[in-house]
Amino acid sequence: MRFLDFKKVRQQERTNAAELFGTVDEPSELAVQIMSIEPQSAKALPATNGDEKSFSKKYIHTKEEADRIKAAIKAAGSMEEIARLEKDLAAGRIPV
Repeated sequence: MRFLDFKKVRQQERTNAAELFGTVDEPSELAVQIMSIEPQSAKALPATNGDEKSFSKKYIHTKEEADRIKAAIKAAGSMEEIARLEKDLAAGRIPV
């Protein structure tokens, strides 16, 4: 499911949800328990290619890594090399 169409939610479903989860001001025990669970996306992702340079999408590059990426892009002689660099960076591999 990509989105919830609130117009299609029936009143009975709204009532059941209020009984199960409570309200914003007074959440039920279940709602409090669900809200206290840490989302999976916040945890570190496993290495994609098995080396220490693999990273999640929220990885912040060091100054040295950013300089190597810029140098590799400037040194690329064709669109194929740039496409390969993009693919490597998306997979978490930093150019040497």
